[in-house]
Amino acid sequence: MNNRELYELVTNELGKDIPEDQIPRLDKFLISLWQVAAQSGKRKPLITDMIEWVKHAYADKSVPHFDPQWMQRMVDFAESAYEEWENTILGQIKELHEIFEEISIDEIDDHYGREGWYNYRVPSYMSFAVAGTYGGDDDDEEEPYEVDQFSWQDFADFLEMGKSYN
Repeated sequence: MNNRELYELVTNELGKDIPEDQIPRLDKFLISLWQVAAQSGKRKPLITDMIEWVKHAYADKSVPHFDPQWMQRMVDFAESAYEEWENTILGQIKELHEIFEEISIDEIDDHYGREGWYNYRVPSYMSFAVAGTYGGDDDDEEEPYEVDQFSWQDFADFLEMGKSYN
């Protein structure tokens, strides 16, 4: 799969069968994504794994409520790419939980930029995650390239781009 195909898949295919009013709130989406990806047992992920995990997170209707105990899994100094990824996703879940306790998702403009966040909805988060990490969007003038390598560090970077790329 090349970067343009990945961008097309993530922005136009994943979640397209879900009515807009049933797309999960971003914090719930990330909780589901964290839980399903963590089941991999820290093995090196593939890009196809990430796509399947995202599909699952879009459709998951049984996402638990935020649990502050999850934050105990975060480490001060990540010793592996997996720990870096888990720190990243749990940190984002915590930040979003705090934001959504203060303000409704309907009151947030996706490009408002609060606390380092620019993308508060799953479709824009995912679109900018791919564009910021791999390119492939309509403005990308580079030649398409194969996305054949993927790691926990790539996944952590992907999540950071979803949060802050604009």
